[in-house]
Amino acid sequence: NPQYRRKAFYETEPQITQLFQGYGTHYVDLYIGTPPQRQTLIIDTADDLTAFPCGECQDCGDADAHTNPAFDEYASRTFQRYNCKDCSGQCIHDPQNPDNPLEFCAFQADYGADGSFSAYKVKDLAYFGGPHDTALSPQNWEEGMSGAVPDQASAFTFRLTFGCKVTDT
Repeated sequence: NPQYRRKAFYETEPQITQLFQGYGTHYVDLYIGTPPQRQTLIIDTADDLTAFPCGECQDCGDADAHTNPAFDEYASRTFQRYNCKDCSGQCIHDPQNPDNPLEFCAFQADYGADGSFSAYKVKDLAYFGGPHDTALSPQNWEEGMSGAVPDQASAFTFRLTFGCKVTDT
């Protein structure tokens, strides 16, 4: 019975990642997609949303202002959009091409004077940590692996739901 399935050890093992200090903020490295692409995430304890610019972002500010290039969703073999039946936000169709059957589960966040963003809800495989500037090859978890060892970080891959930003002001 799937309801009573026991979690594997690696699903309950805590994963530890470095917390880096930036200018007035703290951030972590997230490797997302297949193959993995690094996205630097600011830790924001006042928000439950994870979102970053994706390749289709039309108004995401100066590319040089971002630590990483926009996430290239088309380069990831494991990238998936949420469709309208799984959407808790606003369901829209491709605004660039109304005849396109792609649906988008859109949402937005407004931070007042600090700006706002629009995004669509997606999911992909991800892991935290690892070497700061190098993506790791996929690893299968084995007994004795630790979430505290950077070179074993990709063994703790999980499916992340996040927002692909299309505007960021």
